[in-house]
Amino acid sequence: MSNIVRENRGFIFSTDLLLALIVVSIILGLSAEIVDTISYKMQNYGSRNSLERLAHEGADILIKSPGSPDNWEELNEGEIKYPGLSSLDNDHSPPKGHLLSYKKILKLKKDYEKIIPGNFFPGYVDCSMIIYPLDKTLDPLVIYDSPHLSVSNEVVVVNRSVLCDYRSQGCLLYLNIRPDSLNSESIFLEKCHQLDHGIENGEEYWICRNFRINRSQMKNHSYYLISTSNAAQFQWIMDQSCNKSNNRREFTNNPLKLDGDIKSLSNNMDYEVFFLHINLKKGFSGSFEIMVVEVPIDTPLKELKSEFFKIQPCNFVLKAGIKN
Repeated sequence: MSNIVRENRGFIFSTDLLLALIVVSIILGLSAEIVDTISYKMQNYGSRNSLERLAHEGADILIKSPGSPDNWEELNEGEIKYPGLSSLDNDHSPPKGHLLSYKKILKLKKDYEKIIPGNFFPGYVDCSMIIYPLDKTLDPLVIYDSPHLSVSNEVVVVNRSVLCDYRSQGCLLYLNIRPDSLNSESIFLEKCHQLDHGIENGEEYWICRNFRINRSQMKNHSYYLISTSNAAQFQWIMDQSCNKSNNRREFTNNPLKLDGDIKSLSNNMDYEVFFLHINLKKGFSGSFEIMVVEVPIDTPLKELKSEFFKIQPCNFVLKAGIKN
C-alpha cells in the first residue's frame, strides 16, 4: 500500500511539473510574440518616420532651391550635384515665394530616372511628382508618376503651394486692352513713328507698342501673336521705325506666326525693335489680351495660349513610398 502511495505522489509531482512547463512555455511564446509585434511596430514607426523625413526634406529642397549648379537644367546628368526647381531672379537669387522654373521642370521630367532614383532619393524609395495648376484650363505637369505606389504599404504625401513661371519669360509684349485704354493708361501712350497713329480719326484710334528681339535667339525660336477672343473684331500692323508698313490684318482666335514678318523686316542687327500697332473702334465693349511671345521651335501648339505666358498658382504634390 505504501508503495502505491509513493508511486501516486510521484505521478502527481510529474503531472504538476509538466503543467508548469506547459504554462511557462505558453508565457514565453506569448512574450516572444509580443516582443516580435512591438519590434515590427517599432520598425514600421521608424520606417514611416524616415520616409516622412525624406519626403518633406526632398520637397523643400526641390521647391526652395534652384539646385546645384543653379543652371543644372542646361547640363548633362553627370554634372548635376542635385536638382532644384526654384526659379532665379536676374541677380541669380531665388525670388520671394516659391516660384518654380518651367525649364527646370521639363528637364527633371525628361531625365527623372537618371537624376532622382538612387541619387536624390535612396534607391528603395518610390516617388511621384505632379504639379497641379489652379487654372483648370491647364493640364497637370507630370514630372513622374510611379505605377507602383498604389501597392506600397507606406505612402507619404507632401502638398505645397507654389507658383510656376511656365513660359512667362518668353512674353516679349503684353497688353490688356479695355475700353478706357485710350487716355487712362500711360503705358499705352508710347511714341510711335507712324505720326497719324497719335491722332484720333473719326471712330477709330491706335495703340502702339514696341518689343525687342535678340537676333541670336532667332535661329532656335519662333514668334507668335496671341490674342483672346474679343480681339477678333480689330486689326493690327507690324513694322519697324525704319521700315514702315500699312498692311492691316485681322486678329484671329488662333496664334499667328510672325517668323515671316520678322525675317522680312529685319535689318540683321544684334538687337531689333519692332512695333505692333493695334487699330481700335471707339466705344468697343469688353476687354482682350494681346501677346507677342518667343518660344523654342519645337513648342507644342497646345502651349500657345495666353495662360501659358503668365505666372500661375499651383500645388506641388510629392508622393513617396517604400518599394516592395
